[in-house]
Amino acid sequence: MEQVEESSRRRLILAGIVLVIGVVCLFGLVELLLWAAGVESIAERRRAFSEAKANSKSTITRSDTLGWELRARLPETIANDTSEGPWPNRINSLGFRGKEISQKKPEGSLRILCLGDSCTYGVMINDEDAYPSVLERILAEKLKPRQVEVIIGGVPGYSSLQALLLLQERGFALQPDIVIVCVGYNDAGTIPGAMVAAYTDYFPNRTDAELFGFWPQLATKWKIRLGASRAFSLLDRAITSLFVNLREPSNNQETGAEPRRRRVSVPEYEANLAKIANLCQKRGIEVMMMSLSLPDEYAATMQRVAEAADVTYIDTEPVLAAHSSLVAEVRRNEGLGDRLGPEQHTEHVAQRLLQAKKWMFELDSRPKLSSRILLTHSDPALFMEPCHPTPLGYRIISNLIAETMSEQGLLK
Repeated sequence: MEQVEESSRRRLILAGIVLVIGVVCLFGLVELLLWAAGVESIAERRRAFSEAKANSKSTITRSDTLGWELRARLPETIANDTSEGPWPNRINSLGFRGKEISQKKPEGSLRILCLGDSCTYGVMINDEDAYPSVLERILAEKLKPRQVEVIIGGVPGYSSLQALLLLQERGFALQPDIVIVCVGYNDAGTIPGAMVAAYTDYFPNRTDAELFGFWPQLATKWKIRLGASRAFSLLDRAITSLFVNLREPSNNQETGAEPRRRRVSVPEYEANLAKIANLCQKRGIEVMMMSLSLPDEYAATMQRVAEAADVTYIDTEPVLAAHSSLVAEVRRNEGLGDRLGPEQHTEHVAQRLLQAKKWMFELDSRPKLSSRILLTHSDPALFMEPCHPTPLGYRIISNLIAETMSEQGLLK
């Protein structure tokens, strides 16, 4: 009886070995046939994409986990790197805008990481005019001889979810003492946006949670691990095509379809900010949340999260409004206070508002900023575009941050 059982076990083991060898041989044959047929693997496609971008002057490149990111430069190329456009865009070897820094925080220094989107990055202005750079100079003067580093962690087009992922992937490794979060304008945008379409595995009408959430991140990791397989690449293409065909774009208003969804809904935005605050506090990092160019509901959400997490909240809009000549003109000539209907303004103010609203509608299917905020953001002295401050606007914001830090006792 024991001999029969032993013989059965041997046959089963032998059958298992034969099965494994057969599967491996079949897989190898399939890979060979796909190679002969010219089917590219995911790894080859990614390598070709990287090589195509290697000599590009664009500051943006694709990222497997973040969608897109700033293209890190070698230290010796940074000094002469002006990238595209008339404004220098120096990207350091760690993948952040600005001068070269060490990943390890210098002993005894104060290091601040500014997370955000293009408002933090500083589009259409020089490196030294972005608010983190201005803030660094203000604090360095205030705290001398202590060394101060303020890192520009903003990336054009980023949402709160991408800011959270960047913090987890690279931000904590920088050992910041303070993290400033200024993000939300893109969260409120409808999808698909230009950046999403250009730098991610594009699906019509997918939110950031569907693009960068837990399950997409897990799928991306498996794609990287199995990317050398042509069979897996073929299967991935088939599944991707199936999902694209099943998910119809829902932005065609002529057919009566529902409008596009927000990239990040208000509840998801709230959860992302809360997680940023929680992760920082667990590491003993101070947090500041700053509202700049945010729609009312997103600004209110940020303030609510800041209060719940007991972190500092800064609303830049009242301070910027106090410096706006357009706001002053309305109050002086019309005496309207916060009543901002364009038909009630002087011709000069109405024209600025009309230009701002037209610009916003060109970028999105519905306006993001309320008329209450848009009047200040229409002031050419303070804003290059309705959401991007001028160097003067950034100086006002930087002084506000520095004053708030002093009042809150954050400059320890």
